[in-house]
Amino acid sequence: MTATQNSIEQSFECGICHDYLTEVRETPCCHQLFCFTCIQQWLNQGGSCPQCKSTSLTENTLLKNVVLQRIVDNIELDCPYVLAGCSAKVPRCDLENHKQLCPYSTAKLADKQQQKLQKSIALLNQYTETAIPVSDNDLYDLAKALHEQYAYAEARKCFGKMKTKNSSLEIVILQAHIERDDGKYTDALRLYDQAYDMTTSPSQRIELLLAKK
Repeated sequence: MTATQNSIEQSFECGICHDYLTEVRETPCCHQLFCFTCIQQWLNQGGSCPQCKSTSLTENTLLKNVVLQRIVDNIELDCPYVLAGCSAKVPRCDLENHKQLCPYSTAKLADKQQQKLQKSIALLNQYTETAIPVSDNDLYDLAKALHEQYAYAEARKCFGKMKTKNSSLEIVILQAHIERDDGKYTDALRLYDQAYDMTTSPSQRIELLLAKK
């Protein structure tokens, strides 16, 4: 942000809460801008003008600034869930509505996670309750997905159907991660040691040693 942009942004801030102005009120004594609730609370506590200290300022003498309020309401802001992946730029007046509908909101992501878990468990049931042949690769992918969803008991069921669960380094490492994350440290250490003995790669061995800590 340039110095000019920064000064413009500051002109839209309340002189009390220093957030964007809401229900803009302007003081007739010094033309300072405040949120209505901020200046109302200030005056109700017996305060003079926060800027020029005029004692003649009252709630009734405050001036509305409709034009400035429109400008402030249409300032585009980042979605509050930008760190979760939302790239939307939202007018300030629409921000609350966007927060409720944003697919990256905490509630929406939790719903998606629950739906994903239900699908994974349904797939696991399909694998375990039918005679359909399933490859170890498919079972590994499902176990990995269940691990990411903290469904450790269900992930273990995938290993029970695998043919190469003790001979594949990738599968042994995943089993170790699951036991570690589920607090089964003795089993996790045993599996990490098994994986360590299965590889000669220095980088993989270092990763396994770090994973044990």
